[in-house]
Amino acid sequence: MVVLVMRRVRLPAIGLLLGFVLLLLLYLSKNDQPISHNPEYEHDTHIIKSNEYEIGFINITSESHNIVDTFKSEDGTYITSSEAYETELTNNPSLPSTSDKTYKYDRTSYDDGWTKFTDESYDSLDSSKFLWDNSRKYLWRGFVKTGSAWKEVSSEWRVCLATQASVEHLFWLAHHAQVWKGPISVSVYAPDNDYTVAVHMIEYLQQCFTQVRELVSFHFLYPPNAPPNLIDIQYNVNLFTCEDSENFNRFLVDNLRDKEFKDFLTDTLYPQNLLRNIARQGCPSEYAITSDMDMLAVEGMSQDLNTFLMKSEIQTCVKCAYVVPVYEIVKNVTRNPRNKAQLLQLVKNDYARQFHVKVFKPNQENSDLKKWESLDPNLSLDVAYNISQYRNQWEPIYVAKANIPPFNERFVGYGFTRNTQVYEMELNGYKWKMLTNAFLCHRGFQTTGSYSSQRRSQISKNREQFLIYRREMLIRYNKSVEAYPLYPTPKNKSLPINYKAKKKQKVTKTIGSIKPINHKNTISKSTKDESKVFVNFVPI
Repeated sequence: MVVLVMRRVRLPAIGLLLGFVLLLLLYLSKNDQPISHNPEYEHDTHIIKSNEYEIGFINITSESHNIVDTFKSEDGTYITSSEAYETELTNNPSLPSTSDKTYKYDRTSYDDGWTKFTDESYDSLDSSKFLWDNSRKYLWRGFVKTGSAWKEVSSEWRVCLATQASVEHLFWLAHHAQVWKGPISVSVYAPDNDYTVAVHMIEYLQQCFTQVRELVSFHFLYPPNAPPNLIDIQYNVNLFTCEDSENFNRFLVDNLRDKEFKDFLTDTLYPQNLLRNIARQGCPSEYAITSDMDMLAVEGMSQDLNTFLMKSEIQTCVKCAYVVPVYEIVKNVTRNPRNKAQLLQLVKNDYARQFHVKVFKPNQENSDLKKWESLDPNLSLDVAYNISQYRNQWEPIYVAKANIPPFNERFVGYGFTRNTQVYEMELNGYKWKMLTNAFLCHRGFQTTGSYSSQRRSQISKNREQFLIYRREMLIRYNKSVEAYPLYPTPKNKSLPINYKAKKKQKVTKTIGSIKPINHKNTISKSTKDESKVFVNFVPI
């Protein structure tokens, strides 16, 4: 009797349990559908597969959170996206695969860890609101995205980092966010599909890094024949954490640049001087440093500069430029030096060297970095020594007041983009002062072997442009050819500009990266002959 009662009780309980399980399975299967199945998201969606990419190419410590902080696996537990990736590498079947789920990427996170892109502020970009540059060849717009703390930091900092990049280099901002604590103004070259790369990369960086979200402002530029194209894309973001900035950047570029667009970019001149000027104009501070995106400041440099520039004797010097050395760091060094002592150790062991020393020696030669390396590495930031002698084609990175002469925008592509602006500053009476322990690092030793034929052609054309530019500058600032010769300063300063060919041949042999000049073309007083002579120089 007792047994029969118990069986009668157990049968309804089992039925209820089975019914609950069926309802639960129906609910999960309904919510398991990808967003792309929703008619709301079925318009022109470009799906990207990401399972062929390795993760963790560069190690970055997130200051805030991962793209997806946590998500729930099928067993009901919550795990981080980093853990999800590690588990997926071991082929754990409890995790969603990239083949059957693709969701749009956004700050909005779903329970299962997938995200969608919903930021509509980029869609509202009206090309009629972009400004033409002076050449009428490019359109640009400032502050497309503004740091959330931009107003506050603008009033607190005396120095701003101005930099520019094409979209494949935006991942470097993850590194800048680790070391630069002041405002950063970034101009981005974003034609056609590269605009989509920029949009998603900026969203990624803003989510992952507090510094980028709060202190970085972005400006966009494009040629009118390649207007911004915002593509509706879908991809699995769980494979990309905040430690994967370079891989995520590469993933976007590889999938959004087709062959036709790559050919367009190859044949198009990159307007880096225009981009530099836009970035500087976006700086709110009294002082700015204009470096390339892949040049990273040593830790603490921004704070030290901010304190240094508050000194009264620094404030009174209107035409002072404070030079910051640049060094190349070999690629297999996994972390940039944190101070000058570590840098000098790398130099001693041939893991670091002066920037462009093997490619174009005049780039840093005038800075006398051997002298800089001999100074005490433990000094606080200050002026180490004055650089009283100017050498042609010098390209220092420096900190100066924001009202310096702009970069000349006629120079596009490679070659003569920086040194021409430094040339005008020299003619304009600027004083050059080397700083003690501030420096920038560039990843990888530079060689000419990787230079394309297009790059060499651009250098040659800009060299010809420089001859015209040089004459204009000498007239504008009422300077003589003798005082500012075309050639790098010879060791014998008493030699006039038109000294005999035999002596000039001898002098040019002493200059590291410049080929000896054909003596038949050396003696010249006319502008035409001068052009022939200069073409024999081979700065890369």
